[in-house]
Amino acid sequence: MSIEQMVSTILRLRRDNDEFVPPPASETAIVALTERFQREFGLTLPDAYLRVLRLSDGILFDGLTVWPTHRYWLFKESMIEANRDLRETIDESLVYFGKRDDIVFVLDQKRAVYAALEMSGLSVWETFDDAEGLITFMLQRVVDGNEDSA
Repeated sequence: MSIEQMVSTILRLRRDNDEFVPPPASETAIVALTERFQREFGLTLPDAYLRVLRLSDGILFDGLTVWPTHRYWLFKESMIEANRDLRETIDESLVYFGKRDDIVFVLDQKRAVYAALEMSGLSVWETFDDAEGLITFMLQRVVDGNEDSA
């Protein structure tokens, strides 16, 4: 299943549960986030993450959070704010794309690998060759956990 198919499934499940469905992020918001992230952290956001934003400006579903371009009532933090906070409190060498329960989905700059890490102790749970694998993994886990509803 592609990233687009999984995000669409998650959005449909939110709609089916009468939950708010975040709108797609505008290209203007995506460009602004990309430029600001580059300025602040010196990093380019991967296409796999931006593809999620083009379908839903953030995801909150079944314990999974994928941070949006900006903070709004459903999300307490934007992608920038979440990275500031987590880089300060957990590890500044990590780039955070999402979290689910006590697992964070990151780019580990020290090891040059995408990974799912346990928040306490940063034990490696799973590693990925690229952002596509990481984003697919984190979305697939909630889609698979809700496949009876799909």
